[in-house]
Amino acid sequence: MVPLIRLTQPSRRGFSLVELMITAAIIGLFSAIVVGSMAETRRRATTRLAAQELVGLFDSVRRAAMASNIQCSINFSGPTSFSVTETDSSSPTAGHGGDLCARAFAGGRASLDLGPSSSSTLHIVAPATALIFNHIGTVVNAETQFYYLSLPDSSLERCVAVTAPVGLVRLGQRLSASDTNAAACDYVAGY
Repeated sequence: MVPLIRLTQPSRRGFSLVELMITAAIIGLFSAIVVGSMAETRRRATTRLAAQELVGLFDSVRRAAMASNIQCSINFSGPTSFSVTETDSSSPTAGHGGDLCARAFAGGRASLDLGPSSSSTLHIVAPATALIFNHIGTVVNAETQFYYLSLPDSSLERCVAVTAPVGLVRLGQRLSASDTNAAACDYVAGY
């Protein structure tokens, strides 16, 4: 009898170069997708933060007007800079350096502070007229004022509307940031 010879192949350990290259390509593809979506998420969070800070600014100025029993105005002078001033000329502090509206805002001049990298690229489209809150917390302006906040290369734009005459501040968003006057905002919250 002839013994049966069992032919066994040696066991393979490890991966081939082709398998490693395919795995590296898949990981690279997923990494590129994740990094791209994280950058857009950061831009969206930055515009949301700026819109919330703008709503907070409006609320602070409204409270200052109510607490001081005077009219306070907010006027934007640049993409993120604004001034807060007292507009009631009959006030006892008017013209005497006692501007009660501006005391909380570094002498009336301030900007939305979003950090060193994002504040320079944030763009706010504000109305040419000042927003004026009176002593009872409503606005003096005859028309609703709209503020649009956006970042370059972002598909999302935030909107803030201050409804006249009641002074209702609404926060919304728009997915098309190409033209600030074309598409309406979808307002999701009111303050």
